Amino acid sequence: MHLAERFELPTDYTARPYAGSSDHPAMARVLTAYRHAKGNPEMVLAEHLDRDYADLTDCDPSLDIAMIEHAGDLVGYARPTFSEIATGLDLVVFTPLHPDHLDRTLFDAIVAAEETHLRKWLDRHEGAARYRAYAGHPGPGETPTGEAAWLEARGYEATEWGASLKRPHLDDIPDIPLPDGIEVRPVEPGQMEHIVREHHECFRGEWDFSELEADDISHI
Repeated sequence: MHLAERFELPTDYTARPYAGSSDHPAMARVLTAYRHAKGNPEMVLAEHLDRDYADLTDCDPSLDIAMIEHAGDLVGYARPTFSEIATGLDLVVFTPLHPDHLDRTLFDAIVAAEETHLRKWLDRHEGAARYRAYAGHPGPGETPTGEAAWLEARGYEATEWGASLKRPHLDDIPDIPLPDGIEVRPVEPGQMEHIVREHHECFRGEWDFSELEADDISHI
């Protein structure tokens, strides 16, 4: 079953299948507005999605991505994915909505459809599995609002934290020399595999760690 068929959306909202790169400009606008509303200044362009969606391995675009529309305009999309990590299977719900349409009733309807859709991967996996989502949260011990609160009401629990730091200007940036023996130089193509392996090893023990696969190296 296509993800778009699983939704029970509020009145005036509809879901349809992902149409490929022709959807990317509108998706980029939605994701940029969604991020800006969360304090993330990153600008998303259609060409970024062209690149990122060209070789997806964590979902099947023909079945697992759905567009959410209101009055003929794209206002959000759903892209649930799966990720095999060292501790089991992560089933990830991802629901970016334009801030003008970020409403609990709509959000819950989309997440419910994604959760149901993700269960198909349980049949292909043995071992532990969990749902996972990302949402802005004020921090440990603080009362969440918005998506974080809505997810907790669905049984999700905040377990990992991130932070963003902002410098208000570029004045008075200190000139700090590198320690003796340390240099910065261009990377040669033949060094990439070693760099990727060392970078990957640095994160062993993190909550979302997974072993480096042969396919990961072949894409370098």
